[in-house]
Amino acid sequence: MTRRLILITYFIMLGLGAVAQTETKDIAFYINFLEKSQYIDTLSLENVFILKKRSDLRKVYIANLKAQEKSLQYKINRIQGYINDLQGQLDRVKHTFAQMLVFTYLNKKFFPSNLVFILSAKSFNQAYLRIKFLQLSTKYLKSLTKVIYMTKQELENQKKILEQSLAMRRHLIKKIQYQQSVLDEDYAMLNQIKQNSKQYQSLLADLKNYEIVRNALNHQVINEINEEKGTSETNSITKLFENSKGMLTPPLKNALVVIPFGVHAHPTLKSIKVRNDGIDITSPTDSIVKAVFNGKVTNIISLPNNRRAILIRHGDYYTVYSNLYKVFLNPGQNVKKGQSIGTIHRLVGEKYPVLNFQIWHKAQKLNPEDWLNI
Repeated sequence: MTRRLILITYFIMLGLGAVAQTETKDIAFYINFLEKSQYIDTLSLENVFILKKRSDLRKVYIANLKAQEKSLQYKINRIQGYINDLQGQLDRVKHTFAQMLVFTYLNKKFFPSNLVFILSAKSFNQAYLRIKFLQLSTKYLKSLTKVIYMTKQELENQKKILEQSLAMRRHLIKKIQYQQSVLDEDYAMLNQIKQNSKQYQSLLADLKNYEIVRNALNHQVINEINEEKGTSETNSITKLFENSKGMLTPPLKNALVVIPFGVHAHPTLKSIKVRNDGIDITSPTDSIVKAVFNGKVTNIISLPNNRRAILIRHGDYYTVYSNLYKVFLNPGQNVKKGQSIGTIHRLVGEKYPVLNFQIWHKAQKLNPEDWLNI
């Protein structure tokens, strides 16, 4: 019985430990970042996408919390059932123990000593059986006493586990309620932007500027790529870059993608599509941009919005780092993987400085998320 109790307790605690680890570290980290900056001061394409990203992340987080709460409730039911079984077992053992005490009392009443009980036997065989009976009775009473003690201890342990589980569930429910309330605020903010004609026009103008910058950058990158000529090192560097697919360190630490690669519906502008030639990323901890691979700076590009972009060549591949304020490099300079190359442009009061990062293979745009370890 001891081994059974220990095993059941172990697996129950193991299950509770798994529940505590269900919440992914990444989501919790970004949710904490987003909670510290719940409202967006400046209305721009990037910030509206950030608001949408925040809502999507929070939905995943809430679903994760609800899954934990459901799993925990299942385990609470298991523990409660186990406690009920233990209580029933304890009651039965106590009843048996009480019956044995009554029997022993009656035995003492008619036979004041065990010796008299044995000597009053009518035959040798009966005397022998009485001796064995007394030995077994004593052993059984001791065993029952031990079982009662162990069952009581296990019952107390399980009640403590149950109290901890219930407290954990109450905490999860509070977290779910809070996250849902903030998610509702985000939805209300998105709907308010949709219904506000002035904000709507402002976002249309911002989208137009975004497209002007994107097209200007696209034109200059293509011109630069067409002018570049291959060298004897091109093939080897190209191969090294290709072998790093999916393992490249993002240009920002703790990078969060807010506008993915490709064409996407605008979060608030009805029937409007947004095309991204790379990915727009932000970070709660970093605004220093770093090179993702060894290469050579082919150009520092000035953009129409008074911001800058760096184009770095890696054989037949190119990486583009756009929306920069300061640039630490010069054209023709060799750069190492992880080297700081510039800082992201940040508006006054802007909480989320955004970097546009692109990867090109010759004149073909690639999805950076396929290449980055993000």
